[in-house]
Amino acid sequence: MKKSRAFYLAIFVGASFFTTSISQRIWPEQAQVIHGAYRFVSETTEIKSPKSSKIVRSAPSWKGMYFFDNGHFSMTLEDQGRKDDWLSEFPKNLKELGYQSFTGRYEMNGSKLELKPEIALNNFADSRPRDFTVVVDAERLMLTEILVPYTENTTEGTRVTILEKVNN
Repeated sequence: MKKSRAFYLAIFVGASFFTTSISQRIWPEQAQVIHGAYRFVSETTEIKSPKSSKIVRSAPSWKGMYFFDNGHFSMTLEDQGRKDDWLSEFPKNLKELGYQSFTGRYEMNGSKLELKPEIALNNFADSRPRDFTVVVDAERLMLTEILVPYTENTTEGTRVTILEKVNN
């Protein structure tokens, strides 16, 4: 029985898919993986428009943690100089609040990370999915986010967050 070209093409494609699939499992260092606890080091936001500015939050004036585990994440940041007496006057804006927190699911695809918040202290600012390019080394994690304008926020720019792996 003579085999058709389609038969051999199907075998080739199937073998290529199988080889690629196996190689991705055998050599996981080719894909970036984040897992565990990370301490906040710094966050630099460079805004291009509507008004050019640079905002830097960094330790020790800001403390925070990020946790990543099996597709779930949580992050919390707190300004150490924030006013704690909310009984006399509640914060009027996010800067006065000095606190940011959200949690949800995440997906990694190579060096791309997508955070999908499900619960956020400030739903207006932190409930949208966020996309990052990730650079991972043994001690640090660098998350680069391109800020793209949308209806509720016309800010355009770049945000780079540096996190340090917490070793037990």
